[in-house]
Amino acid sequence: MNVRELAKLAGVSPATVSLVLNDRKGVSQAVRDRVRTVIDANKYQRPAWANKQYNIQTVVFIRYSQHGMLVEENASIIAAMIEGIEAECIERGMHLGQFGCNNANLSQIIEKLQNIKFEGLILLGTEMSPEVCKAFLALGLPTVVIDNAMHRLAVDTVVMANERIAQQAVEYLYELGHREIGYLQCNVEVSNFKEREKGFLEALQLKGLSLKPEHHFLLTPTLSGVSEEMSEALEGHTQMPTAFFADNDTIALGAMKAIVEAGWKIPADISVIGVDDIVYAGMGNPPLTTMRIPRQFMAYCTVTRLLERMNKPKTVPVHLEVDAEFVKRESVIALPKPRHK
Repeated sequence: MNVRELAKLAGVSPATVSLVLNDRKGVSQAVRDRVRTVIDANKYQRPAWANKQYNIQTVVFIRYSQHGMLVEENASIIAAMIEGIEAECIERGMHLGQFGCNNANLSQIIEKLQNIKFEGLILLGTEMSPEVCKAFLALGLPTVVIDNAMHRLAVDTVVMANERIAQQAVEYLYELGHREIGYLQCNVEVSNFKEREKGFLEALQLKGLSLKPEHHFLLTPTLSGVSEEMSEALEGHTQMPTAFFADNDTIALGAMKAIVEAGWKIPADISVIGVDDIVYAGMGNPPLTTMRIPRQFMAYCTVTRLLERMNKPKTVPVHLEVDAEFVKRESVIALPKPRHK
């Protein structure tokens, strides 16, 4: 039994369990009693580090946002990553501090970090450029970037296997008989989506297929933005692919709305597959087939690698890629037979 499991049983966050275990303020008496009941019922034993009142290491998490279209629009995914990182830190006897950061306050955050004591740094790289990452690396502390491969930098990273994810999506659609596969692509240039684009196009080529220009849509990665832009793009369209791959679920869901409003049926006319498995993916009409990202495992890998870096600072950087799993729902169907090839 660990802190994360106790938190799930008590219906609270791991941080709340930690506050109760350490008799700290910030928890109501009712919640404190409920957590205590769960702790006692499961005969939880505090790990050895919890009895030490000194030498507790501190890790800082930087929630960086450049424009917010990915970090804010996918808040549930980011929150799950942060909760997983927090739980892992608690399990390993470390304190986690958090800072929100953007271009406007970057210099102030850097200055603040220069004046506080901490042992490791985790950067949310979803919207982070290599230049911003360099500013944090200049602090000279053990650092791991999550959700951005930062290929050109000597830094440890934990990222989704983006190329492979896109390739798997194409292979899946191909096996179901789809030979005309379109692309719902994010128009914001970030590392994850550039890698998915590469994997998507390479997979098409390996199957002897190509992306027709009229089946390629560049879209803003917000639900409202995608829906409006897709509706405008579909005006006058009479031919559509049998399936679409979308860079993420937000784009997939917004495009699906526009496609249906334009008169096509999903999946009878057009199948759609996304990436992420956000909260709303299973609530779509129809529910969205997607690629689920194991956020808790990414958090585990991130904290584990940071600890390794803290213990052995001179080791070479490691780039970890985490694969996804299919979540098959009703937005994709098999064709009776391939149209061609």
